[in-house]
Amino acid sequence: TPPTPPTRSLRALAGGADRTVRVSSIWNAQQDAEYSQKREERKKSYLDTAAIERRLPPLQQIASSQVREREWANCITSHAGSHKALTWDTTRAALGPHTFTPRPAAPVTAVAISTCGHFGLIGSEAGSIDKFNMQSGEHRAAATPAERHTGAVRGIQAEATGQHVFSGGADGDMVTWTVRDLRRLHAIRLGSPISLLRHQRDSVLVAAVCDDRTVRVVDCITLKARPPPTPDRVQ
Repeated sequence: TPPTPPTRSLRALAGGADRTVRVSSIWNAQQDAEYSQKREERKKSYLDTAAIERRLPPLQQIASSQVREREWANCITSHAGSHKALTWDTTRAALGPHTFTPRPAAPVTAVAISTCGHFGLIGSEAGSIDKFNMQSGEHRAAATPAERHTGAVRGIQAEATGQHVFSGGADGDMVTWTVRDLRRLHAIRLGSPISLLRHQRDSVLVAAVCDDRTVRVVDCITLKARPPPTPDRVQ
């Protein structure tokens, strides 16, 4: 999983198939640490299961926010085959108090945190997108059945103003939603299932990595996919 910055200091969060979530310092390796999973590990018998089996399933996606990190859990993760997204508190290096389950229940396949840091957004294998309050854990909004993706949600990204969120799915659609009530505004058909979505918040561009091994860049203002760079245009 690509590392993401959890705090204002030069640290990075990462996780993977070893079933751990770790924080790594860019400058000082002595500050590296593994986040505690004790709450989940206690749910399985120490006598009947191996240590790795008591851990969470392999991590698939991770999102974090610096905005409210001193006030409540500020990181969210999805795990292979799991029907819930987990919150984490980066100040305590441990699991947060809340878990988020999509409606209808289905494996969580994408996670994001709103620009303001108040809301966690999760996408599921069923194509649904749900919004939860990071502080209280309460469910706040959901995409209507008619507006959901027709395949698994592969990526969710929040834009800088906090008004909109982008999602990409296995159906090949990149969709723009309102953050407030998850109302579908626009959809762009990219012609290939989307496997990864990335957005740099100080730009108007969203990059979609597709299953046909191409990266399509979409302009959020014109709602058009920009042509890929040709060799003579690459510096």
